[in-house]
Amino acid sequence: MLFTRKQIKDLRKQIVLNSLFLDDYKNDLFIECDVCERFFSAYIDYLCEIANDEKMDILDIFKKYDTISNLYAFYHVNSEMLYQSDYIASKPVNNFDILCIYQIDSEYIYVAFLSRNDYTGYLCNEKIQKRKLYQTSKDAYFNYYGIRYKLSDFIKKDFMK
Repeated sequence: MLFTRKQIKDLRKQIVLNSLFLDDYKNDLFIECDVCERFFSAYIDYLCEIANDEKMDILDIFKKYDTISNLYAFYHVNSEMLYQSDYIASKPVNNFDILCIYQIDSEYIYVAFLSRNDYTGYLCNEKIQKRKLYQTSKDAYFNYYGIRYKLSDFIKKDFMK
C-alpha cells in the first residue's frame, strides 16, 4: 500500500527528525518506531546527497531541503521501507500473507494483510480496513474478503505450556 502525500506529510509532523530516541518516531499510522526511524535516517542521507556540493551545516540542510516535495519524492522511490507493522495480533493465512489486527474498539476492528513481496523480499501491507465486529455468545468475529475470522483464532492458546 502506498501512503498518500497527506499521510506522509502528517507522519513528518508527528516525528522528531534526526532524533536518537525511538519514542520520537511514534505515529498514528501503525508504523513501528524502528521502521519509521530507519526510513527517516535514509531520508536524511538523501537530503545530504542533494546538498552535497553546497558545503552546508546540517541544520541549514534541514531548513532548505526538508520539504514535503523532497520527502514525498524520496518516499515514492523508497516506499518499500515504510510499512504498517505495528499490529496487536496476527494470524498466518498462507506461506506469504499474515492477517494483522491493528486496532479493536467495541464495534469495529481494523485489519489488513501484511505480505512479503516475492521479488524484493520487502514486507508490504494492504490498506488497513475498518470492519464490523460481531458478537456471539462464544466469540467475536469479523468478515474479511468473504471469510469469517474469529478473534479467538488470533489469540495463542496455552501459551504458558
